[in-house]
Amino acid sequence: MTAIDKPKTTLDEASIAGSLRAVRANTVPTRDPQKRRLTSIEEIPSRSVQPRVVSTVEAMETCFSNDRKYRYTLVRDLGPGPNGTYVFIGKNPAKATEDPKVNDGTITRVMTRARDAGYSRLIGLNIYAWVSPDPRGLLCAGDPIGPENLSTIKKALREADYILCGWGWAYVWPPHAAEVEKIVGASGKPAFCLGKFKDGTPFHPVRQPYSVEPIPF
Repeated sequence: MTAIDKPKTTLDEASIAGSLRAVRANTVPTRDPQKRRLTSIEEIPSRSVQPRVVSTVEAMETCFSNDRKYRYTLVRDLGPGPNGTYVFIGKNPAKATEDPKVNDGTITRVMTRARDAGYSRLIGLNIYAWVSPDPRGLLCAGDPIGPENLSTIKKALREADYILCGWGWAYVWPPHAAEVEKIVGASGKPAFCLGKFKDGTPFHPVRQPYSVEPIPF
């Protein structure tokens, strides 16, 4: 998959001011005869950094597939903390948004746990990258795992200081869950969960009160 990056454009303040004056005067300014003309204020490149839709995690941003059917990572800044990066592995993403103010119930609870434990950043992963507010939607997806999900998990775990596994048992294909477990074990990073079913599947955090202490996964 090809990553889509916002093109970088650099304008000095004099050029921006000149462009704005020309637009107000109903003229058509140009920065360079060989470059595309600016015909409205909206076309003047902004210096602000916007969220990117990408399919790799080198920069550890919130990452989607180009068609936005899969979300591979969710990154949240938790504020000052001495303990580094907290990685959570859930079932599947419920929302497809980069907005840091929009979090589902699971991510909200995990952020609280991570922040209370002194971590400064959260990376959210899932054993299935298919975006669906209802896990039953996984049954309708041709490929609920996502073509880049396992490689993304491996890359993200390199940055982990702590891993919390919590995908639950519902709508989970055991052989795939076992493959993710192997990746977690091979990472060599400390991994925990909030309890296990008899088959070893980690409890989902949304149903576990904050009083439940993590146990080794």
